[in-house]
Amino acid sequence: MKQFPIEPIARAVIVHRGRILLCQIKGKRYFFLPGGHMNFRETAARALERELKEELMVKPNTAVPIGIVQNFFERGGRRYHELYFVYHVTLPRYDIVGQEDHITFHWKPVLQLKTLNLEPKVLRHELPRWLKYRKFFFVTER
Repeated sequence: MKQFPIEPIARAVIVHRGRILLCQIKGKRYFFLPGGHMNFRETAARALERELKEELMVKPNTAVPIGIVQNFFERGGRRYHELYFVYHVTLPRYDIVGQEDHITFHWKPVLQLKTLNLEPKVLRHELPRWLKYRKFFFVTER
């Protein structure tokens, strides 16, 4: 069986005034949580801090781990296995200005999470659950 890399990724759940911050690659129809890939020997918390600084020019006040998502998918003939480390993040300010040309940022109502084209799809159900019960989650998207 051909091996493929497992991609560790740190993601942020940033909620402010009933809205959640989501990213979208320009020209794509799906949303995802802010954050990005971890570098070798970089912790998830450090990667998240670095990614938020690169993407939004902001350093988190707090970043608390809330869950893990295993995500398996194929796109363009390539197989992916992502391992998301999901954090609840608070910021010193919420007037977000994206710093990367290929990504747009959107504040979406938390109540719309179940109907948004959010990837991985399992987060459409896990995030509202977490927001309600504040219980750590470990889920798999296939």
